Amino acid sequence: MEVKRIDGRFRLKENLGTCTKCSMFRAANLVDIGHTVLVKIGQSKHCGLLEREWAILDQLHGLPGIPGVI
Repeated sequence: MEVKRIDGRFRLKENLGTCTKCSMFRAANLVDIGHTVLVKIGQSKHCGLLEREWAILDQLHGLPGIPGVI
C-alpha cells in the first residue's frame, strides 16, 4: 500500500468513507505526534462545499460537540 502524505503534516491511514463530492480519511498528525485527525479531500469542482463547511465550523468553534479545524 502506498503511503500518502498531505501537506507534509498528515499521513493517511484508513479510508473512512467516500461520496461523490469527497473522501474522508483517518490520518496521523506528523507534527503533533500521537494526535489522530480526520482529513477530508474534495474534488476541485466541489471545493466550494468544503470551504463553506469550514466557514460554518469556524463560526461554531468552541461549542460542545463541534470538531476543530486545522
